[in-house]
Amino acid sequence: MIELWMSIITASSGFIGALIGGIITSHSAKKQIQVESDRINDEKKEAERLNVKVVKTFLMNEIKYNIALLQELEEAFRLEFNYYKENSYIFNKEFKFEEYDRVKYELIKYPSLTINTTVEIYQAFYLLSRKRDFKSYTENEYDFVKRIYKNSLIMNFDFEIPKIVSL
Repeated sequence: MIELWMSIITASSGFIGALIGGIITSHSAKKQIQVESDRINDEKKEAERLNVKVVKTFLMNEIKYNIALLQELEEAFRLEFNYYKENSYIFNKEFKFEEYDRVKYELIKYPSLTINTTVEIYQAFYLLSRKRDFKSYTENEYDFVKRIYKNSLIMNFDFEIPKIVSL
């Protein structure tokens, strides 16, 4: 009978020990996952900070220049897309792409909101540069360029857009 009680006590102790060990291990694993998650989030924040710095350092002047050219479209964007299917609006400004062309392949290696926004802005510049006549735009292209301009995505870079560009 004593052997049976000893076996029950030993088994119970083993079970309780395993349960406590499991809880401690689970808590440690959760803590380690949280530490790893925090580290990844910190790395993402640092990468985004560096991406903003790169864009400001290398592309800010070029973006400001190109955005200033888009101000001519303010009046054009008050009209609806269908207007351009019946009429024509020629956008004949020359955008600058030199700095972007120099760094674009490096930028896409480090995706982030800043880089994605910058690439999207330059896609609009390229589209306007290739297709001068709004009559030749698809509705999606028109909406894309209008959205880039209207949403002022460029303001994420915290700089003033000049009102007038002398050419």
